[in-house]
Amino acid sequence: MDKHLDQLEQCLSGMTVQHEQLLSMVRRKLEAMRMAQPDLVADCCQRENEHVQAIARIEKRRQTVIGEITSVLAPGSRLPMTLGQIADAVGEPRRGRLLVMQVKLRQLMQRIQHENAVSRRATEGLVRHVTGVMQKVTAVVGAANTYGRRGVANASPATVSSFSLTA
Repeated sequence: MDKHLDQLEQCLSGMTVQHEQLLSMVRRKLEAMRMAQPDLVADCCQRENEHVQAIARIEKRRQTVIGEITSVLAPGSRLPMTLGQIADAVGEPRRGRLLVMQVKLRQLMQRIQHENAVSRRATEGLVRHVTGVMQKVTAVVGAANTYGRRGVANASPATVSSFSLTA
């Protein structure tokens, strides 16, 4: 049983480290967005994805360990035990460590959620701005009159097949 509990603590510790690094990447990405550095934003997104994949691997292992612990502590249970239930079933000091790890991990997840919400709102605002600029450009370009072969302005607007804009 101690082996399974050690593995659970390792999983929680690993998830905490990965979530801390993910939070750092989320913050770095937001700063890159503020500074209008698309290459840095793309790099941050790639690194975020790597952390998310690492978290998924650790979570898979954590679920396996929880299943093994459940089979020992509650063999007739149809559902895996929660971390709180496992902590209640083991003695101190492990109980305290598990509960502290649970709280820390939950707080990290909530912080990441909050930071991602800020990033999402910033992105949505940027998209609205660019859409507005493109609508203005399209209106100006589409309203331009062109001259025909006889030197008279055509009544219909010119068709634009492509548009390139650099900042």
